[in-house]
Amino acid sequence: FKITEFEPDMSLREAIEKSGYSQSEIARMMGISRQTLSRWVTGKVKPRMASLRKLAEICGIDYKKLI
Repeated sequence: FKITEFEPDMSLREAIEKSGYSQSEIARMMGISRQTLSRWVTGKVKPRMASLRKLAEICGIDYKKLI
């Protein structure tokens, strides 16, 4: 029996789309580049927990949905 990687309840892309903000707006609110946010959304880079919490707060969701 193999344990697979845990899938979050909501993807970063979904959270951003539901927020009504653009990636550029969220990046500006977070103080990061749009490219950094894009790398998180595409899965090329994993954001730190503090960044996930801040993103969830901006999107109006519980950060636990993203982990």
